[in-house]
Amino acid sequence: MAAIIGLAMMLTAVLVLRAAKIGVAMQPPPWWASDNMSAFIVSPGIVTLFAGGLASASSWLIGGEWRAARLGTVIALAAVVAAFVALARLLRAWAPIASPVLAQAVQPAPGAADNDPRRPPGVPPMKKAA
Repeated sequence: MAAIIGLAMMLTAVLVLRAAKIGVAMQPPPWWASDNMSAFIVSPGIVTLFAGGLASASSWLIGGEWRAARLGTVIALAAVVAAFVALARLLRAWAPIASPVLAQAVQPAPGAADNDPRRPPGVPPMKKAA
């Protein structure tokens, strides 16, 4: 049980960190991403969640409880990871919608790379006129 709780806490901290990164870049920032909330609630909450999860998972590993892990524990750990992946993909899809600043940061600058993998084959790079 300690492994499930520890992994869930660590992955929740990562999700909250990603959501905070998206929220801070929004204009205007939401109430939970204001300067005071970020400094006094969100950041310490992320650190506390991650540290608590790391302590719980470490006690599971160091204490030797992993030797008695049953199929239910393994399934629950896989379910926690699957939920994390699903929520992380939702956050990734929400980021360009919520914050145009992040959407622009993802797009490469025009003409930045001549070997752009998204360029259709057979289209030569543009040359500067003399």
